[in-house]
Order: sequence, then structure tokens, then C-alpha cells
Amino acid sequence: MELSSILIAALVTAVVTAVVTAVVTALIVRSLAGRAAADARASLTGELSVAVARADDARARLSEAEATAAARGEEVTTLQRRNALLERDATWLSGELAQERQNLEATRALLERTDARLKDSFQALAAEALHANRSAFLDLARTSFEGFRAQAEMQDTARHKALDGLVQPIAETLRQVDTRLHETERERIDAYARLAEQVTQLGSTAQMLSRALRTPAVRGRWGEMQLRRVVEIAGMLLHCDFEEQPSLSGEDGRLRPDMIVHLPGGRQIVIDAKAPLEAFLDAQEATDDETRHARLRLHARHVRDHVDRLASKAYWEQLGNSPEMVVMFLPGETLFSAALQNDLTLVEHGLQQRVVLASPITLIALLT
Repeated sequence: MELSSILIAALVTAVVTAVVTAVVTALIVRSLAGRAAADARASLTGELSVAVARADDARARLSEAEATAAARGEEVTTLQRRNALLERDATWLSGELAQERQNLEATRALLERTDARLKDSFQALAAEALHANRSAFLDLARTSFEGFRAQAEMQDTARHKALDGLVQPIAETLRQVDTRLHETERERIDAYARLAEQVTQLGSTAQMLSRALRTPAVRGRWGEMQLRRVVEIAGMLLHCDFEEQPSLSGEDGRLRPDMIVHLPGGRQIVIDAKAPLEAFLDAQEATDDETRHARLRLHARHVRDHVDRLASKAYWEQLGNSPEMVVMFLPGETLFSAALQNDLTLVEHGLQQRVVLASPITLIALLT
């Protein structure tokens, strides 16, 4: 800042000098010019006045600049003194820091040596104490272990006695159960043997029944028996609500339907039992599906043939007050369902022929 002030002052001085020199030179030139330049001198006089005013202003500014420079110089001097003091303090603090570091290193080394000595002393004391107390500790542990073992043996004995007291009844019960199981097993074996014998007899009986049902007379009688049983289940009484094997006179001779049922209002209806079992039994004994299906279709054909033959007898014509139809009874639900499964139009065909097909369940519903 002091250098800037000096430069400014020098610059102002040079400007003022240049202005004064120019003015003096102009005055000299104008003086030499004479009266002819009177007007010019007057103009120069005015310019000189202006130049003098500017020079005064420049001097005032220079004085201010010098005062400012002096103040800045005092501030610089003060700052320099403060800087010197700070440098001295920094030097002193650096010395103190170095001394503290040396003291810290010495303290750390002393602590490390002390820690090593303490570790050695503690290990020595621990080894000595362990050696001194080992025997006492072992004796105490042995005594405690013997006491614990004796107590455990006493508790184990008590538990065994208590467990025996609990297990003895269970063991006795298990022995009884085992005896009962053996007896049950013997009974089961005997019962299984009897059951096997009965199954064998039942198989023989079923074979005999199958052979018997292949006889037309036996099939017819079985169908009649089933028909009577179903009618009685429906709540009807012989000679009151129905008649068996009545004799009817017709154009083709005497007819004998299996049953005539008396309906309310004096009406009557004929029920004839049919048991086409031969093809059905063959289907049950078939060993492959193709043969079974073929025999079931033949069974349905036999039922259709019975419908046609029964329709040709026209039983309703022999009765004075009878609906124009006849009921054809199949004595088994399986016979009825097997025929329908293999001939879907069988019921419709029967109605066209004025023959109503009925199984035991449908006949009971029809009569009640």
C-alpha cells in the first residue's frame, strides 16, 4: 500500500509539472506573438486559470493521498509488530509441544514396563495360588462328587421302586391283554375257517342256484314268488286285492296270467312275471368285456321278445273292466336296469305294445 501511494503521488506531480510547463510555454509563445495575439493571451489566461485550479485540486488530492498513505503505513507497522509477536509465540509453542511429546513417550514407555512387570507378578501369584489350592480343590470336588453320587443312587433307587409300583399293574394288565389277544386270535382263526367254509358252501349254493335258474320252470316259479312278495309288501291280500293264476277264456283258448290285481272302482289289471335270466347269467360269468356286453344286449333282446309275446295275448280284452294294458314284472332291479342300459327304447316300445315294464320298486310305487 505504501508503494501505491508513492506511485500515485509521483503521477500527480508529473501531471502538474506537465501542465505548468505547457502553460509557461504557451505564455512565452504568446508573449512573443505581440499584440496580435492579445485575444489569444486572454484565452490562454483563462486556460491558465483553469489549469491552476486543476493543479490546486490535484495538490489537495495528493495531500489526502499522502495522509491516507501515512495512515496505511502506521497500520502496516502495527501489523508487522503483531506478526513478530505471533511468530515468537509460535516458536515457543513448538518448543513446548516437542517437550510434551518427549514427556508422553517417556510416560508410555514407563507404563509398558510397569504393565509387563505386573503381568509377570500376576502370573507368578496365580501359579503359586493354583499350586497351593489344587489339592484342597480336588479334595473338595471328590467329597462333593461322592455326596452327589450317593444322593443320586438313593434317588435312582426310589425312582425304581416308584416305577415298579406303577409298572407292575400295567405289566399285569398287559399279560391279561396278551392272553386275551391270543384267545381272540384263536377265535378269529376259527371264525375265519368257518366263514371260508360258509363262503365255499355259498359258492356251491350260488352255482346250484345259477344252474337251477337256467331251467325255465324254476325261473318262472321264482318270478311268481317274487311277484307275490312285492304285491304283499304293497299291502295287498290274496283273494281280496289280487288273484294268482286265474283262468281266462279267449278266442285262442284258455289263458292263465300270473296275477290279476283288483283296482278301486271294480277295475282289474293283469300282471305277468317274466324272468329272462339265461343271457344275464352268461354275462355275469363272462371273463371279458366284449362277451359281457354281447350277452347283455342279448338279454335286452329277450326282454323285448317277452314284451311282444305278452302284448299278443291282449289280456285286457278278456276282462270286462280293465285298462288296455298289461304289466310285465321283472323280478330283479338288475334285470330291469341291464335291459334298459342296452336297449334305450325298451320302455317306449313296451308302451306302444300296451305293456308297462315294472321292477319290484316301480311295481310297489304303481300299486300304492
